[in-house]
Amino acid sequence: MEEGNVDMEKDSYYYYQLGIASMKNGDIDDAIMNFDKSISLNRHFKTYEKLYESYNLLGDKNRAKDCICKAYKENPNNDRIAYLYANELIDEDEETSLKILRDIVIRNKSYKPAIQMLSKYEEG
Repeated sequence: MEEGNVDMEKDSYYYYQLGIASMKNGDIDDAIMNFDKSISLNRHFKTYEKLYESYNLLGDKNRAKDCICKAYKENPNNDRIAYLYANELIDEDEETSLKILRDIVIRNKSYKPAIQMLSKYEEG
């Protein structure tokens, strides 16, 4: 028996990678199962982001939104996560969403998605 394989199966990154492979193969339910297993071993914002993408692919907007919220709470300084969260939040809490977008632009003046969304809402 190879000990490396036993240890790897217990690692959250292992299940994260299985989830990525399942997504690439179009098996979203299996991807979600693996991402959930990964999260149960170690919460990480990238895994919540992948759950967000997976639930969006299934059309489950409520679960998707919950996952991007968790990703944002885990790492509010990741520009992509913050942008996705602001985008989900814009209809129910425009003020907070715009603040998040402004914060992104302050720390990363070249992050186009945030710049474009911010200008769309501030101009009109």
